[in-house]
Amino acid sequence: KLYSTLADEASRKTLLDVVRFRLTANIFHMKDYTVRINEQYMEKFMEYSNEIFVDAGGFDGDTTDEFVKNYPNYKKIYFYEPSECNMQKAKKRLSGVDNIHFKPLGLSDNNESLFFNSNAGSASAVTSDYATDRISVIALDNDLKGVSVSFIKMDLEGWELKALKGAEEIISRNKPKLAVAVYHDAKDFREISQYLLNLNPEYRIYIRHYTQGWSETIMYFK
Repeated sequence: KLYSTLADEASRKTLLDVVRFRLTANIFHMKDYTVRINEQYMEKFMEYSNEIFVDAGGFDGDTTDEFVKNYPNYKKIYFYEPSECNMQKAKKRLSGVDNIHFKPLGLSDNNESLFFNSNAGSASAVTSDYATDRISVIALDNDLKGVSVSFIKMDLEGWELKALKGAEEIISRNKPKLAVAVYHDAKDFREISQYLLNLNPEYRIYIRHYTQGWSETIMYFK
């Protein structure tokens, strides 16, 4: 069903290649891919312009940095990163960026406090293990009431669907462009695409992959 809804041949090939590699661990299926992390989220078919951008899972500011360089006509940026050490790196990296709001919060479907392994770098994530750190998480609908969000990038180490459910009103009302990581859990390919199509059946879906391994598969909604 997902295969039949994809917007272009490159997306269909990417889905089959990634699934085949996950099933077999045969590197042959990754022969057409390279590591191109700097291009991640910046695909030309998304046609970004004058965006109100939400960077959900901002890490050290790498994606926002690339976004600002590529699309300097953005209107505003909301940068969410619950790890204090990552946030400090991001603030230093993005010190010259205008119209950016730093949010030291995680995103979820409710406002609450959760355990978090904050010192795992780009893999920092909500955890059920005996983590010593706790973070505050908030639903995007609650935090950005009245904001006309036009683009959301989301990489939350497996917490994406929870955060998307917390943005249901924004997605239904504004129909923003979305770039969502779907590689952390196999079911994300199915569940994230179906959830977002239920909110906006007009979304066109694209898939691109940015390494020669299992990680960094991004699903785009436009």
